[in-house]
Amino acid sequence: MKRVPASLLILLTLLFLAACGRNGDTETASADEAAGNVSQESSDQSASNPDSFSALDRSYEGALPPTNQLILGILKLEDTNDAVTSAQASTLLPLWQALQSGTIQNQSERAAILRQIEGTLTDTQIDAIGSMQLTVTDLGDWAQSNGIELPQFRQGGGQGQRGQGGQGGFGGAFADMSEEERAAFREEMQNLSPEERQERLREMGVEIPEGGFRGQGGGQGAAGGGGRLALLLTPLIELLQSKATL
Repeated sequence: MKRVPASLLILLTLLFLAACGRNGDTETASADEAAGNVSQESSDQSASNPDSFSALDRSYEGALPPTNQLILGILKLEDTNDAVTSAQASTLLPLWQALQSGTIQNQSERAAILRQIEGTLTDTQIDAIGSMQLTVTDLGDWAQSNGIELPQFRQGGGQGQRGQGGQGGFGGAFADMSEEERAAFREEMQNLSPEERQERLREMGVEIPEGGFRGQGGGQGAAGGGGRLALLLTPLIELLQSKATL
């Protein structure tokens, strides 16, 4: 039996190890690429839906969108031991003012601001707001007790929603907007998907009928730019301004 030269054995061993290394690198690269795709998909979903980040539940019946839960919740916390502090108010004030200004044109920017707002609140405060399970009814009760008249969006008439079949039109706060504000609002709505538009309208306090709104050309209708969100933001910002100066 012939002996295999030691040099040949060493060469074969090195070739085998090199092949294993290449396979391992390929598998690692594939795994990293897959993880990157999942991360990117998650990031894209979060950007397209600013409420997807929120720790607040909206699965219960009549739930307000997380943005409105935060506004009303912070206002209601003022009567408890979990009220926002002066330091928190100083941080929250410019964030809410940015949303009030109407200059935020896309969902990813809104999501980033809302993430900062929730991040400024403590876990205890977030839990307290979540436990309130705030609904449209709670919003109406709070507004009434504080002398705030919320716009009623209905079908038909000058102040109604644009219903199916072209009934009525959006009036109220939208009718009082400047041309610049209307243009900014239209641009914002055009950059949203149908689902995002409906979510944006709900955020403003507009009730979405089954099947959504149908405007001319089958598109989604627009709503009053001020709406309930603007009416809620005013007392919230006034509260934060008073606390931030303490």
